[in-house]
Amino acid sequence: MSAYVRNTGPVLWSGTSFRFDAQSDTIVLRFNEEVITDSATAVLYFRTNPDDDWLAMATYSGGTDGGIYSGETGADYVVVEVGVYDAKNIVGDPEIVLGTQYKLELFDIYASDPKCPDENFYTEPNPIVVEGQGTALSPEL
Repeated sequence: MSAYVRNTGPVLWSGTSFRFDAQSDTIVLRFNEEVITDSATAVLYFRTNPDDDWLAMATYSGGTDGGIYSGETGADYVVVEVGVYDAKNIVGDPEIVLGTQYKLELFDIYASDPKCPDENFYTEPNPIVVEGQGTALSPEL
């Protein structure tokens, strides 16, 4: 007799798990397993001074025309294309600038386990929140 129990979703990889890449205007996150981004949404915030409040820069979504996707770098990576936004709250186009501080709130990333058909296992917590600085010298994930 054997049993299979799963009650958790994907988590950020335990090593270097994300970066705000100013060279390619992308945010890259790595998870511990293959993830699906079809229903994902995100809000990107920024601030130039640590004492300032976070300001919402733009919102994003997954799906065929959205700025959030996985699979191109690897099935366990999620990429947010900063220039492919749903709505923006700034005058210019959103971009990652060296030295500026960013916060990403990423909602509804999940794994679909073939051993549990028709079940989606979402990340915990949801949203995932990461903070960092725009950099051109980020380590590889």
